[in-house]
Amino acid sequence: MSGATAVGVTDRVHVGLVLPPDREALALLRPLIDRATMYEVTPETTWAPDELGGLHPNLYGRMFRQLARISGKPFVAHGITGARWPDALARDHAAFGFLWYTEHLGEVRLDDLEMILPLPFVPDAEAVVRWRARLDTMRAVVPIVGVENAVSYFTLSDPMDEPAFLHAILDPGWWLLDLHNLWTMSQNLRFDPEAWLARAPLDRVIEIHVSGGAESLPGWLPGGSALRLDSHDGPVPDAVWSLLWSVALRCPGLRAITLERREGTFSRSDVPLLVEEMEQIARCVASV
Repeated sequence: MSGATAVGVTDRVHVGLVLPPDREALALLRPLIDRATMYEVTPETTWAPDELGGLHPNLYGRMFRQLARISGKPFVAHGITGARWPDALARDHAAFGFLWYTEHLGEVRLDDLEMILPLPFVPDAEAVVRWRARLDTMRAVVPIVGVENAVSYFTLSDPMDEPAFLHAILDPGWWLLDLHNLWTMSQNLRFDPEAWLARAPLDRVIEIHVSGGAESLPGWLPGGSALRLDSHDGPVPDAVWSLLWSVALRCPGLRAITLERREGTFSRSDVPLLVEEMEQIARCVASV
């Protein structure tokens, strides 16, 4: 079965852009917004609580809905805990018509405590059952769902075992392959990202994320060693571009390559570089 038939979305591969919930950043990103053929939003950043304890669109939710109406371009959703708020997510899906919805592959709630970032877990048989059930819950709201390989600075298992876990949970289901997450993990935990990809279910990739980051300050760790940070605050590294060009042609279900850049990490002088990054994504899209 081909990726296009399996996804049932479109034969087109989109040039995607993550929309940050920040008015200044959105104004600076206008040249990229015009160039993108698809937008990605994080639903949790577009909601605000109401007096009855429910959730309704905040300023950015309303802005993004207006953009959807004016542009006519498709949207996808990439959340963290959105599956815990099915009613709000369903209202967003009704407004945006999300092509697909993905979540980070990590634990965001432990012992009824909300975690700030997705945390690693043991990828055992119990976790397979739990994640397949979670995908089913998400699929009841948005028919096409998947997970993103997250980045962690410690693991509870061999990172080279993660591809097998993805194989186990993504049938059915789709994968948002985040290349900077993968490269960051490979740098910090000392493994070969190409060997990792060789084990991974590339036939389940529906979207690829590219982004940049930074090195941690020497004083953070004893001995002055540094970690690669998935901070989305810098240019896409050459190594990530190389991974993109290497892997994109091997993903038959690929439907978008999306640029991420965090709000508050760039100024007007950075916009030409961001435009060039979007143009490189467009060139890669044209090749697949």
